[in-house]
Amino acid sequence: MSVVVRAHEHGASMKLIQEALKPLTKGSAALAFVSVGDIIDTDETDVYLKGHGTQIVDDKLVATQCGLVTRTDKLISVKPPKER
Repeated sequence: MSVVVRAHEHGASMKLIQEALKPLTKGSAALAFVSVGDIIDTDETDVYLKGHGTQIVDDKLVATQCGLVTRTDKLISVKPPKER
């Protein structure tokens, strides 16, 4: 999939792309898609439980499968795009 960005001002397309690629703010309701080996952002001061599709490596939560990061209370897991 490709995306074409057109803007009327010089440099405006780059600003638009940078805004779209900004990391999600903590506590945001937006969903995050991860692939194998990606570090899942967690609040360092908060306690969390590793769920399905995650593993702790070097005190960081890492995805072990591709999919959407879901957070249910303190449980963080990765839900694959298609599951039975």
